[in-house]
Amino acid sequence: AAAAAAAAAPSGARRFGASGRINQHAFFHPTRTVAELELTGSRIHDSLTFNLDQGTCLSLGGSSCVQARAFELPPDGDQKSPLKEIAWAQPGMLLINGQAVAPLPKKRKQPHKHPNYMTPPVCLNAYVRDGRNEMKVTNHECYRFVVVVQIGRTVEVEDVMHQVELVQDSDGMERGRALVKRLLGDAGDGLSCLTLEVNLRCPLSTMRIRVPAKGVNCRHVQCFELSTFLEFAKRHSSWVC
Repeated sequence: AAAAAAAAAPSGARRFGASGRINQHAFFHPTRTVAELELTGSRIHDSLTFNLDQGTCLSLGGSSCVQARAFELPPDGDQKSPLKEIAWAQPGMLLINGQAVAPLPKKRKQPHKHPNYMTPPVCLNAYVRDGRNEMKVTNHECYRFVVVVQIGRTVEVEDVMHQVELVQDSDGMERGRALVKRLLGDAGDGLSCLTLEVNLRCPLSTMRIRVPAKGVNCRHVQCFELSTFLEFAKRHSSWVC
């Protein structure tokens, strides 16, 4: 199916292996990439066709799904850097088999060095069919990005929790010590904090924390309950800090 999609892609919609350069979404595990459409900003409309095997649509539903994700194109010549996932700049940009896919995740401001918002994939189950499918993208603002369509399964919070709990983070303790030391301050400065209170209740649920968790780039001492942290992330597409 991927080969058929590449052959059907019009001039300017080349494939460059985006699926090998994208980070896996925490709540979606792809099993196959069926289409990649690169938009270089030179045209307002780009399209390609891709094929789904007979019986694919019957298997969709539950945890099985076809999803589309959008990624910013790297500078010319950069063939290795991971692709940055982006939101859709305008509604109505994506059409599958002549139907506008809605709603599309909107752009959000990212003022921080480590933005906490993740763009959720767009589910295409209601738009695709077995056999030949056409994907069309309207790009009035001439953005440079690539759209990747993948078949896979959604992942439940419980499964992600299990994966996280199995990870042995050997650097976690050192990072924690460094964070506390930085927050307490240096006694040589003439003013330092001697004590630091940490609430053992999750700020999101107000329940007692069983498994403490927080983002890798978080600079706060306060932690969240892992299950609540993941539920919030899945529901709001945001890694809270």
